[in-house]
Amino acid sequence: MKPMFHNKKFLLAIVLMFNISFGVTLTTSLFSLYLDKVGISLAGIGLIFAIGALIASIVRLIVGACTDHMGRKKFIIVGAIGYVVFIISIIFSQTTSQFATVNLLAELSGALFWTATNAYFFDILRRGKEGIEMGTRNTALYASSALAPLIGGLVVKNFGFNFLFIASGLIVFAGLLLALTLKETITKTSRVGLREFEKEYRDIFKIKGFKTVTSIIFISNFIWTFWYIYMPIYLSNLGMSIDKIGLILTVMLGAGAVLQKPMGRLIDSKPAKYILIPGFFLIWLGGFFFFAFKNFASYMIGRAILGVGVDASYWPAIGVCAKLTKKRSHGGSWALMTTGAAIAYGIAALAGGFLTQAFGIAHVLMGASAVALIVAILIIPNKFLAKKGTSKYGKHQFVHLQNHRHK
Repeated sequence: MKPMFHNKKFLLAIVLMFNISFGVTLTTSLFSLYLDKVGISLAGIGLIFAIGALIASIVRLIVGACTDHMGRKKFIIVGAIGYVVFIISIIFSQTTSQFATVNLLAELSGALFWTATNAYFFDILRRGKEGIEMGTRNTALYASSALAPLIGGLVVKNFGFNFLFIASGLIVFAGLLLALTLKETITKTSRVGLREFEKEYRDIFKIKGFKTVTSIIFISNFIWTFWYIYMPIYLSNLGMSIDKIGLILTVMLGAGAVLQKPMGRLIDSKPAKYILIPGFFLIWLGGFFFFAFKNFASYMIGRAILGVGVDASYWPAIGVCAKLTKKRSHGGSWALMTTGAAIAYGIAALAGGFLTQAFGIAHVLMGASAVALIVAILIIPNKFLAKKGTSKYGKHQFVHLQNHRHK
């Protein structure tokens, strides 16, 4: 049996992502609650999240292609620096426009860091093992994200938000130091311009099934955004303490962490359709259970079920993409996927702010979950998703393999 961490690059990538994810999530998991606490309206909160996501979605396209031509490391480092500045800047922000600016910095930093880091990770995946190795990555990320809300809630309850932001910034700074030790995975190309970018993205869009999986990612992220931003505010408005809200988020992410490796094996062995349909169904079921009994246990169990559903409606599509794209296109393909996800996030955040203010958070969350049930039904006749993903290149991809050499 081959070891889980088959080389130093793989281990370093896992540790780096764990560190940055944990440090940033300490802040972001409770950010909407902080905005509500300092008096920002629901519409204002939606606007704050939407502006950054929509602008960063365009930047991701540029960054994705740039990482494929200029290397990954420099973008990882700049993104980590941006995250540190974002976290500390929250302390000095007071108005909606100021918070929108710092959240824009967070989204731009994420566009740089995660586009380059995931391209780096795609580079070192072993062919035929994409699902299980992504499962290992996701387990680490979910474990870090699961710890963050619980610890963050306890820190805020005992020491306040400013202490949390300082601690979060220091942890991300430690990740920045780790990023400096990365070794580049690709060589630079001689030319980088709009023509090269356009050609890369045109080739990616020619990959059979790529548009299908990006559509799935868009829909999954659209539904998830409503719950990510507005559920903590809903529970806070009911009078639930911030540490209990953190616990609910931790249980939800913890369930996702436990299931990542089994899900990775399923992604490698089963057609995506057989995971996606139950995933969207679980989003609906989790939302139904969340509001069924209206007590702490139902909130926790319902949110955990919904979280598992979100994972199952998202990662199989990512796995298919990893199998379909070649190494030199990993930055561009990841950028296209996350651009679609970011646009979905921005639209849902903006719409959610006005909808929750007009109709109430509960009705909006229930409506978002109901959309998932409709999507599950629509996926049933899809033939492409009924096929197991392939790691072979399409004919159009072979043209560029000779011209894009890498280590």
